[in-house]
Amino acid sequence: MKEKPWRSHVVQNRDTIPYEKRFPPEKMMVTDDFFKEASLRKMRRFASLLLLLMCSVFLGAHFYEQTYRWLSYVRAFAEAAIVGALADWFAVTALFRHPFGLPLPHTAIIPTNKDRIGASLGNFVQKNFLTPEAIKEKLQAIDIAGKAAQWLSKPENAELITTEVLSFIPKVLDALNDDDVKRFIKTNAASAIRTLNLASFTGEFLTLLTSHHKHQVLFDQAMKFIADLFDKYKPELHHKIKKESNLVFFLLGGDTILYNKIVTAVGKTLEQITSDPEHGFRRKFDEATENFINELRSSPEYRDKIEELREDILQNPAVARYLENVWSDVKASVLDDIKNPKSVVSARLKEAINAVYTKILADTRVREKINEWILTGIINSASKHRNEISKMIAARVKKWDTETMSRKLELEVGKDLQYIRINGTVIGGCIGLLMHSISLIF
Repeated sequence: MKEKPWRSHVVQNRDTIPYEKRFPPEKMMVTDDFFKEASLRKMRRFASLLLLLMCSVFLGAHFYEQTYRWLSYVRAFAEAAIVGALADWFAVTALFRHPFGLPLPHTAIIPTNKDRIGASLGNFVQKNFLTPEAIKEKLQAIDIAGKAAQWLSKPENAELITTEVLSFIPKVLDALNDDDVKRFIKTNAASAIRTLNLASFTGEFLTLLTSHHKHQVLFDQAMKFIADLFDKYKPELHHKIKKESNLVFFLLGGDTILYNKIVTAVGKTLEQITSDPEHGFRRKFDEATENFINELRSSPEYRDKIEELREDILQNPAVARYLENVWSDVKASVLDDIKNPKSVVSARLKEAINAVYTKILADTRVREKINEWILTGIINSASKHRNEISKMIAARVKKWDTETMSRKLELEVGKDLQYIRINGTVIGGCIGLLMHSISLIF
């Protein structure tokens, strides 16, 4: 048979459409309910046809029973099968609605007891699924950290996480009000700086800096800088000595002698200070530094001066403008970096992900510790909120109207319940046949 062109076109194009568009979740749910309802109707129809068949067999056997005595067995089977089928139909129907629309007692059980069923279901979940023992038994055998690390170790998954985070950052930044953030930074940065005891902090910093004579390294560098500066200044020094000398002193070469003496004395002094760790000038520098640190720690005068200097800096318009614009600069920098193919943020995220899964996979103790944290967190959270979860289930069921709940339950179990009708028909017939046979014997 020749295939129709339009059909071939549909089949070819169907495979090019993404699965999510061809089968969206909402349509899949509708399709699932549709098939369940179709299956339920099929089983209900089969059970009803079996009942009608038994009715027909009963009538035929009853009509011809006087002619063919053996038909009494058939009649007894069909008669009992009808009773069994009707009894089970009544029982199954009474679960979801009133049979024949009659409000008989103990019928429409599910709609009538909907709220109680919801509360019982929530209580059942709470006591059997949300207990610490049940959760621990289920999760203890699962290496959650290991599975997560293995998932992260795949490049496509790490790339997915990085992409999602990078796409989320601009949304967060855009959601923030720039004026509010600027005001927050300006106010809190200034408040944080004002709360600092700068004099004491500076003293502690200098103490750390001078521990184990670390400041002597700075002193050596300072002396080297002075020596270099003096070396560069020598020609100008010689020129000034010549200029300030009188004629007789100049003619006798006194300016050159004075210059050489000054240069030699200064050079020798700088060399002695640099080469001698115990030089007096170094000791005076140590004493001056120590006194300065002590003054910073304890002197109210120094504290007041530093706080006054700090306040002058904070009140400076340039500093205020900087604090206001720092958020805009940071935000622009982050957004520009995210758009860059060689994004630093992206690279750092990938490095962090790589470091995390590598460490977790390589260290069994780390995995065990993380799994213990996760398990403890889940157990604590479930134990804390199990009552709320139970109430949520009960409240959710309570919100359903009776028709919706009955339909949901009937779609889930209705097909199996129709087998009760079928079994009732067959088993009832067998019992009727047995009782008829016994009655004939006795």
